[in-house]
This record gives sequence, C-alpha cells and structure tokens, in this order.
Amino acid sequence: ENVLEIINRFGGGATLSRALGHENATTVQGWKDRGKIPYWRIHEIKDAAKRMDIDLSDILKDANDHLSR
Repeated sequence: ENVLEIINRFGGGATLSRALGHENATTVQGWKDRGKIPYWRIHEIKDAAKRMDIDLSDILKDANDHLSR
C-alpha cells in the first residue's frame, strides 16, 4: 500500500520518475509491480518530495525504511 501511496502523492509514476531524474517511468513501474521500493532509493524520494513540497512523513519515518505493499 505504501508504494502506491507514494506514487499517488507525486501524481503518478511518470511524475515521480521525472522528479527523480529518470528518463522514463520503467523503474517506478517496476516498484509498483513488485510492491517494493529498494531501501537505497528512499533518500532520493525524500529529497524529491521535499523539493516538490510533498509530505511523506507519515509513510517515510526512517531513511532506511524498506517499503512494501
């Protein structure tokens, strides 16, 4: 559930991908399909959320959180 919620708060997979500097949405789509975001990507997601004024504090409490459905 958290993976989908993060993607939704960014406005979708394409928007999150662009916020992370990815050229296409395949990486984010893979996270969605697997229901998991690798722990080493959490910090960059937090940084992107901060830049875009998106509050993820209720989902991402620790930079080392490992998210899954």
